[in-house]
Amino acid sequence: MRSRKSLFVLGLFVLGLAAISLVGCGDDEKGTSTNPNLLSGDDYVATTAHVNSSVDSTLTVIANGLASLMTNVSEDDDVVAQMPGIFYGPGFPGDGSFADNWMVVTATSLTASGTVYYLDSLQFLINGTPQSTSVNADQMVVKHLWRVTNDDTTTTYVDYEAEGGLLFEDLDGQAATITGDVSLEVDSKEVGTSTTWETWDIQVDITSLTVNRVNNQWTGSCPVAGDLTATVTLTTQVGDAQPVVTEYEYTMTIENGSASVSAVSGTKSATYNVDFCTVPTM
Repeated sequence: MRSRKSLFVLGLFVLGLAAISLVGCGDDEKGTSTNPNLLSGDDYVATTAHVNSSVDSTLTVIANGLASLMTNVSEDDDVVAQMPGIFYGPGFPGDGSFADNWMVVTATSLTASGTVYYLDSLQFLINGTPQSTSVNADQMVVKHLWRVTNDDTTTTYVDYEAEGGLLFEDLDGQAATITGDVSLEVDSKEVGTSTTWETWDIQVDITSLTVNRVNNQWTGSCPVAGDLTATVTLTTQVGDAQPVVTEYEYTMTIENGSASVSAVSGTKSATYNVDFCTVPTM
């Protein structure tokens, strides 16, 4: 199975996902058909990349949340001690605490251009009642916040803010169900002959995702089935011109880690397939 990415780290792989996102669109693989009803162009490519990245990173949050259900620990203090590294990846230490039946993990990284900030909260439940330990939990709530801000806004930059809430159910069985909502805002500024500002407001609704337990472990979890929808509002302003607003809607059906996607904007539409992860085998 390919390794999952760090939580919501979108900027590092947006271009890569943009390249694969248009495979299967319309009449050819580049989305350059003369069909007037086919979605194409730079705005669609960038929007698709951000949507794919948001979903991909949400699957990372899901996988890492399930990995926190360690069956060999009896105290959540032991889990907290192991969370840095599970959530933030190698070289990104964080701080963990457990209070009021919530496990909270935070991390802040100062970069040359700005700040990267994470805040994740987990709560374990049995029959709807919060527990002081993750042992035997049949439900889990994960709340996530990820923010990237640049210090210098006078030049070209991209800021991100993602947050979401996920409910995990049936954790005491062999197949977990995940529902929830995720939002992503991307604010970009490109300085050129005419400065261009673009803002993507992306709202993802997870109707239901199913993840199987393999060899009594959730580690490496990848959804075997599920449905998601994403609504996007893109606001673009070039120089002193009036802002232009474009609406998109994406519908995804996931099967064994791969998604069939339909994208619609006004009277135009497109379809494509994208591979997010590989389902582990016995």
